[in-house]
Amino acid sequence: MKIHIVSDLHREFGYNDINLNIADVLVMTGDIDLGVKGINWLKSLCLDIPIIYVLGNHEYYLPENII
Repeated sequence: MKIHIVSDLHREFGYNDINLNIADVLVMTGDIDLGVKGINWLKSLCLDIPIIYVLGNHEYYLPENII
């Protein structure tokens, strides 16, 4: 089994063009984007693999402009 671990993408500072469909399981280990934006982004990619999403401290930041 191949596991792809990704951390600290910080998509709130700009898009990161990264291939996320290269393993059997994707583990997103925090600081992907603000609030639920990271989860929505992953859902929009329609990956056909299980995804484990672990919140980082940036997922708890909720500036007024993303609500």
